Amino acid sequence: MSQNHYGNIFFLRHGETVSNSKKYWSNYFYEGLNEDGVRQAEDIGKRIKNLKFDTIYTSPQIRCIQTISYSIGPENAGRAIQVNDLKEREMDGVLNMTTNDIKNKFSVNAGTILSEDFDRIPEIEKSDLFIARVSTALREIFQESSGKNILIVSHGGTMCAFLKNFINIDPLPRTFLNCAFLGMEYDGKNFHPRVSVNMKPDWYAPINPSWKGLPL
Repeated sequence: MSQNHYGNIFFLRHGETVSNSKKYWSNYFYEGLNEDGVRQAEDIGKRIKNLKFDTIYTSPQIRCIQTISYSIGPENAGRAIQVNDLKEREMDGVLNMTTNDIKNKFSVNAGTILSEDFDRIPEIEKSDLFIARVSTALREIFQESSGKNILIVSHGGTMCAFLKNFINIDPLPRTFLNCAFLGMEYDGKNFHPRVSVNMKPDWYAPINPSWKGLPL
């Protein structure tokens, strides 16, 4: 992968948690990776071992920090810059609920994590506020990291907010697989797709064929 003046941006979603494995819409701050999540992080670490990251940014939530440690080493987890606004959308109103549970209780069809339908449920962070906080944090990161290769370890919602607000991808994936990895070159204004790993097949066709087959 080539590096231009503005550098490359990489996103990595955290590995699987118990809540993920049970299909819960949960966002516990201190929930760590389960055994499969550890394995996923180790596996993606092998795939990206030849990439060098000048700076690493992370959500402070434990599952993200553990993903760094298991994928690219505890020394990198130690140097990662924790950014509070990279946290997942606050979902207290539906903790430990499945999509069917939400539909039955609130008459809401849960789509993507960015869905405005969630706004009707108490104790859910409003979708526009979530996208705004993530986007503000990312703009600051991009400005601070000009000319560098940066890794951002976060959540499915955070990655969707980036795709919606910076690349204008539509439709968005309902969710990302655990340890999904996206990489792109940044020219100071636009982001150019370069690589994606651990994505569902529908990511490539018809959503984003431009990401397919790009080498690490």
